[in-house]
Amino acid sequence: MNHFYVSEGNKRVSILKFCDAVTIPGYVTRIIPKPNHTKENRIYYEFLNFYKECGINYLNFSQIGNYKKILELLGKNFHSTWTDDEKKTFHASYYRFLKIFEKKKEKTFL
Repeated sequence: MNHFYVSEGNKRVSILKFCDAVTIPGYVTRIIPKPNHTKENRIYYEFLNFYKECGINYLNFSQIGNYKKILELLGKNFHSTWTDDEKKTFHASYYRFLKIFEKKKEKTFL
C-alpha cells in the first residue's frame, strides 16, 4: 500500500535521499492486499484505479474520494487514459504547487 522495501542497494538509496533526489531508479513488485472495508484499503484501491489510467504514483490522499475529485477537476474519470503531454503538464503543475506550498509552510512555522 505504497510502502517500499529495498531488497538491495540500501546505501545507494540512503545517499540519494541525503542528496534530496526526486526519484530513485529501481524495479518495483507491487504486492496488492485483499480488498476489505478499512479506510486505508479503500483509498489504496482508489489509488490503483487512478494509477492504472494515468501512471501517476506520487499523489497520495488520506481521504476516500479524493482521487475521484482530482479527476473531476481535470475533466477526467477513472476510465480516461492520459496522454504523455497531460502527464507531463500535471507533473510540472504538481511540483510547482508543491514548492510553493512548502515555502508557505516554512514561513508559517518560523
